[in-house]
Amino acid sequence: MKKTLFVLTIAAFCIIGCQRESCIMEPIETDSQFAEPGEWYEIVNTDTLSNTFLTETYIGNKLHLGYDMVRISFLYLSGPDSIQLSGCVCWPLKADTCSEIWLENHHFTVRWDQCPTQSVMPGMLQASLRRAVYISADYQGLGLSKGMNQPYLNTPLIARQCIDCLKTAKKVLKDMGLILDKDFHTYNIGYSLGGAVSLGIAKEIESDTRLQDIVHLKKSFCGGGPYDQIALFHKYLSDPDEPLEYPIEFLCGIYTILQSNKLFAEVFNEQDLLSDNLYHSGIIQLLETKEYTAPQLCRIMQEKGFATLSSIISPDMIDTGSTMHKAFLRELEQFDLTTGWSPRIPVLFYHSRSDMTVPSECLESVITHMPDNPCIEFMFVDSSDHYQTGNLFYTNLVYGLFKLD
Repeated sequence: MKKTLFVLTIAAFCIIGCQRESCIMEPIETDSQFAEPGEWYEIVNTDTLSNTFLTETYIGNKLHLGYDMVRISFLYLSGPDSIQLSGCVCWPLKADTCSEIWLENHHFTVRWDQCPTQSVMPGMLQASLRRAVYISADYQGLGLSKGMNQPYLNTPLIARQCIDCLKTAKKVLKDMGLILDKDFHTYNIGYSLGGAVSLGIAKEIESDTRLQDIVHLKKSFCGGGPYDQIALFHKYLSDPDEPLEYPIEFLCGIYTILQSNKLFAEVFNEQDLLSDNLYHSGIIQLLETKEYTAPQLCRIMQEKGFATLSSIISPDMIDTGSTMHKAFLRELEQFDLTTGWSPRIPVLFYHSRSDMTVPSECLESVITHMPDNPCIEFMFVDSSDHYQTGNLFYTNLVYGLFKLD
């Protein structure tokens, strides 16, 4: 019964999210334009997450199995333009040293407050149980940066921003008097979009040895992620009239490209890429409010008749011979995490063969492009959909069913 309650609760929090009304924060104006990522931060909120609350939330019973956690939410700088984003760091109350970091990359969301500074996340329980530090970034456009555009599925960009968050969180810990052991190690975890972001982080770290000196990455856990977005697009393009389980994914995919490449956006705009009916439906305006959850927008799209790829994107986008289609695929290549490298630090992939939201073809692409790599472990679930597999991913993590080395 305990495990069943945990799984059911994870479904609500991993996919839908939990808003925290006591922590509605507003951006702070400050003179930070001369600082580099990792050097500057501004604390905007401090609270305590009781272990009893976390276990009740994710296991279903008020059990004191770990440690109460202090959470500090902060603004930090990211990227060459030093944009201000938000994230949080948590550590065991009264602890003065720690040897382990859990870097969690959260699920796909379009509502501004479904993020680590505003909600609780499954990885927080994991860190609490293991007396570890927890770090997580609100993705751009969420939390305190809710006034900015969301990069949606731009996993390389989000990965770099999450690394900048970790750099800053380490400075927060130092300033707060918590000492990380010299030989500390970091576990990098995420499911769905978070799974792809986790792989993006692993790729960034292995591409720059200086980052490994900062992060001390020990292992990445990547569940149900869109690692190869061309494979995802091709899967659904094979039958564009087939009903989709998660149609908002493709609308956000369009905006990912438009917001990631200004040159592309100068040639093709949203009206070119989307079907006429969807463009004039008002759904785009609902998405831009950031007040609706992704499941809510999926239901609205399905109710309005936008449940298939052919009803969402324009005929030119579906036409594989069109200039627009070819240009779109070239842009998707920029987000491919399966080529150009092969992990040397362990990675565990967890995916369902029955996943109709992020099809298993995304993981098959990893297998094809990274064959016979002893640092990679693949785990498939044969009879679970995307959401159930997310539940199992975090259940296995929290119950210690994944190897940590």
